[in-house]
Amino acid sequence: MKLILISLLMASSLIHAQDKAPLVITLTSVDKNIHLDSWQISGSAVTPEKPDWSITKKTLHGGKQEGVDLITVDNGKLSFSVIPTRGMSLLNARMDDIYLGWDSPVKEVVHPQYIRLEDRGGLGWLEGFNEWMVRCGLEFAGHPGKSQFINNSGDKVEQDLTLHGKIQNIPA
Repeated sequence: MKLILISLLMASSLIHAQDKAPLVITLTSVDKNIHLDSWQISGSAVTPEKPDWSITKKTLHGGKQEGVDLITVDNGKLSFSVIPTRGMSLLNARMDDIYLGWDSPVKEVVHPQYIRLEDRGGLGWLEGFNEWMVRCGLEFAGHPGKSQFINNSGDKVEQDLTLHGKIQNIPA
């Protein structure tokens, strides 16, 4: 995904009036060379009749989370946080007293540059795993190991397979 558009989130009637065009804000774009470190919008500024919602984007700093983007969407009842830097993983969600997340031993939202998938016998993926929901297994699902296959030249080759693949560590 080359663009992270808040327009996907703003397309609902929650955020814009029915008689107005959707508000489109580009926070990150490879094509346009755009990256906003921080940004926020709230209902009180855009929809005074529905002031309880907000969307914030911030860049985390310090330790292994340096440079990780975090977007939090709050509609006044439900809030959730998405991590574009880590394959659009869902860090957590909260509604009233209900919290959906994982109390991982990994406390920081680790930047993909610090994840070495091959470490620990292919279990390096675990060094950054602390999200509630992640994308994984598109290329391979299962324990780390080796795969033998015939390449495009007809040669038999071997490839190391790491736990859950690499998609979680590809920035959006």
